[in-house]
Amino acid sequence: METEELNKLRKIMGTMPDEKPEFKTDFFKGVTGIEVKMVDWSHNPYRAMYTLATSCWGKKIDKWNDTLPEGRFNVVKAVLQKVALPLAYESVQFTFVCENIPRWSFDQIARARQGVVFSSRGTRDNCVVPGTLVKTCVGLKPIENVSLTDKVLTHKRNYKKVLNIFKRDYEGKTICISTVGYLDKIILTPEHPVYAISFSNIKDKNTHRNNFNIKNAKWILAKDLKQGDVIIENVEQFNTEEIKFNLLKYYEQIYVGNQFGTSKTLHHVDIGVKLNDIVFDKNWAKLVGWYLAEGCLDYRYDKDGINKTTTTGITYCVGKTDFDRGYVKELITAIKKINKNINVNVKIKKIQNVKLPSGKILKNPQPAYYVKLRHRQIAQFVKDNFSEYSHTKRLPEWIFKLDNSILQELCDSFCKGDGTFKDKVIAFSCVNKMLIKQFKRIYDKLNIKSNIFKAGPVGFCLSPYYGGGLYCRTFLNNNYHFRQIKTLKTENYKGLVYNLEVKDDNSYVLENMTVHNCHLDAGFFMHDDIWEDEEMKKEFIETALKCKETYKKIAERGKHNWQSARSILPISNTHAFSMSINFAALQSMISKRTKFCEADATVAFAWLLREELKKKFPLLALYCYPSCDFRGECEYAKTYFLSNCFGCLFKPCGRNKTKEGVPDYASINTCCSNKEKIMEELNIYVPTAEEIRKDLENLTYDKLSDKDKVLFEEN
Repeated sequence: METEELNKLRKIMGTMPDEKPEFKTDFFKGVTGIEVKMVDWSHNPYRAMYTLATSCWGKKIDKWNDTLPEGRFNVVKAVLQKVALPLAYESVQFTFVCENIPRWSFDQIARARQGVVFSSRGTRDNCVVPGTLVKTCVGLKPIENVSLTDKVLTHKRNYKKVLNIFKRDYEGKTICISTVGYLDKIILTPEHPVYAISFSNIKDKNTHRNNFNIKNAKWILAKDLKQGDVIIENVEQFNTEEIKFNLLKYYEQIYVGNQFGTSKTLHHVDIGVKLNDIVFDKNWAKLVGWYLAEGCLDYRYDKDGINKTTTTGITYCVGKTDFDRGYVKELITAIKKINKNINVNVKIKKIQNVKLPSGKILKNPQPAYYVKLRHRQIAQFVKDNFSEYSHTKRLPEWIFKLDNSILQELCDSFCKGDGTFKDKVIAFSCVNKMLIKQFKRIYDKLNIKSNIFKAGPVGFCLSPYYGGGLYCRTFLNNNYHFRQIKTLKTENYKGLVYNLEVKDDNSYVLENMTVHNCHLDAGFFMHDDIWEDEEMKKEFIETALKCKETYKKIAERGKHNWQSARSILPISNTHAFSMSINFAALQSMISKRTKFCEADATVAFAWLLREELKKKFPLLALYCYPSCDFRGECEYAKTYFLSNCFGCLFKPCGRNKTKEGVPDYASINTCCSNKEKIMEELNIYVPTAEEIRKDLENLTYDKLSDKDKVLFEEN
């Protein structure tokens, strides 16, 4: 494989040695943090077992549909009792995702050599749902529309190249985050790191602006965020430029004939009209701001009066209150000043009553005023750059490069048309959500805090705030926008999710928060006796954090240092992995690892495997039990164990009887695992050996669960 291809693959897998990991540390008491989830399985394992077990009986291969459910059950029961074709026992496959398993337990679990494949879980499980807007160098883009040619804003305020785009199907839990002062919610997978400030670590729990400090920020998994925590959004950085445009291209060509019947083409530049170097200034900002708020385009129609042909101008509709405030006079003055080479015809028309298409006259209690700008080239320029209709008007990306004074004029004009101003607070509303979000970007550049709200059933409101109170739930400072989390909800989701790999900074900014695209968890497992000893617990935590800090330093040294870094981690370091396993190997693993003479984390993991299997296939789970239950006696102190020669390290757990005549060598140690604590910390029930044997002895088709019966009755 070529070096370039190899590096690309390593980037996808998150194994590049020069990628600096972000760290989060959890400490788990006993077995509380261990999680096991079955994510894939054979649709009907009973049919698979039946088909393979009966395939050598007679000429017909598939006999499922020719057999009654009770007969199908008897064949499967024979397979589970290992008195049928052995291959049938291995024909069913499952996949489990396992979290927070201590390294020593994983080493025990991974000793399984046949019928199982292990895969360490990488760092690409962090995703957002389609439709989430990302801040790119060309504006806000839905994440599904981001391409490899784009650059995105990162938490370090840089625009960095997108290296890879990850897209996958996802079914599971998502975290829905709603922040103060922003309309749209952001939906993330639970493991996605978010740039935030945890208020649980702040002694002063009020919302004093001093607490909104970027120095307190860290990466927090979405599932670990709390209501009241502060989300951080990086404000876009724009280089200020003088924007010039060419209005000449909107003029038609002029054809001039001569006495010989030929003609030549002249452009307006040939006749001295210089319209190719027009500066977008405050006058243009006023014209455009009022157009976005109250303007519409006028058209010339075809001879049938149906189809539009060309633009003829712009009409502004201004209410009496705005007219009395002198806004119309300001607008007309600005229009006439836009360029000395442009001759603009402006008329004002007072409208008292409106004639509806039905012919009915609508009487207005107060008159309105139409300001009609007659200039088709200006109208066409406005249409091409700012679109038309209330739902589709937009700001072009070059608008954000204008000087702040011009942008302020644009915002003020838009507000005069569609807003109100009272007590240092502006509020303007419209039905165009994207336009509202674009104006928020302008206020961010102006370093003015702004919030977006819902306004009525179909409208949206943007409220910039020019005040400077000490106590607030949103705050804009040093190009960072801080917002407190208002609500957090866990929701089920099924569909596509996306993630981006970003060069160098490994992060990207969404429309109202900043997220990471690469994360490394490193938690630690702590036995109950250490957890309950405060002095020992403190020393354990300090030692673990020191190990992680050393690990990080080694890993960040560069090439070839990841393996060296791993050598510093203790065996209590937690591990996440996926496991694909057939039923024969699964049953063998559970029978060995559910015995309480094993390490407690290993025992907890095995019983959780059984619980996950039981949720879908109770009959299969019934045949997964400790091997000592099958024999009815303790296996830990059997004569063929070396422990019988050298002395048992632990006492028998008492689940089954110890073989008569075998001494109890462990006089000072208790059993390796505690059944009651495991049940309490995992919130599961562990059946006794007698209960399992009784269920197996009394097993008939009639006593099957409804979940199993449905599968046996399926055709």
